[in-house]
Amino acid sequence: MKYILLFILFFLIYSFNAFAKAPDESDRLIDALEPAGKIYMQQEKIDKDIFKISVLAQDFAEPVLGLSFHLIYENDKASFLRYEPGDFLEKGGDPIYLVKNNSTNHSIIFGETLRKNDNFPVGKGIIAYFYFQVLDNSENLLLKFYNGSVSGIDSTKQDIKHIYWQNLDLNLKENPLNYSSLSVIDSYEKLSLPYKVLVVFVFCFSLISAYFLAKNHRKKRADTYVNFK
Repeated sequence: MKYILLFILFFLIYSFNAFAKAPDESDRLIDALEPAGKIYMQQEKIDKDIFKISVLAQDFAEPVLGLSFHLIYENDKASFLRYEPGDFLEKGGDPIYLVKNNSTNHSIIFGETLRKNDNFPVGKGIIAYFYFQVLDNSENLLLKFYNGSVSGIDSTKQDIKHIYWQNLDLNLKENPLNYSSLSVIDSYEKLSLPYKVLVVFVFCFSLISAYFLAKNHRKKRADTYVNFK
């Protein structure tokens, strides 16, 4: 039994060392509870085959200078028509836009920035609107963010960290103004190590506790045994 205890002790030490060598994992766990901001999409049906996609910003406590992303879409299901400016960065001034439909990788390249003398918004707002025409009778259209970044006003930390970028699985059969299911890009998939360590700790602690309980029980039985010879 002592070898089992030694093995469990070694395994615990190894697990906690691995956890200590991965500070990014614990940082992501904390940051997941306190995001710096969120960018997501909402759909609106304009016509039987025309959809308006609103890209929205929410919960930004740090002032935003500019942002950029690639919006990837399935070109065999829809074609990009046009875009319209939103009102988020417009709160601070007259932002400069760069919007291009990249047919090579079927994505819209979007960039928007204010000038250094402008005011920089916080909170929430609409970043931009994108219009798509559905090409077939598909029931859904997946829109994905790629290579997204949000710039703050701090020159030493140009990109604001830990932004939640959320994809949109657009339901083509739903009514207007319906939120469809979201999937988080800045996800928690890499947070598995802390949970694994916790599970290992609980399992090993249970084994050790069971061993000492059994040992104490045997000792009590031995103390109450009386030899009448």
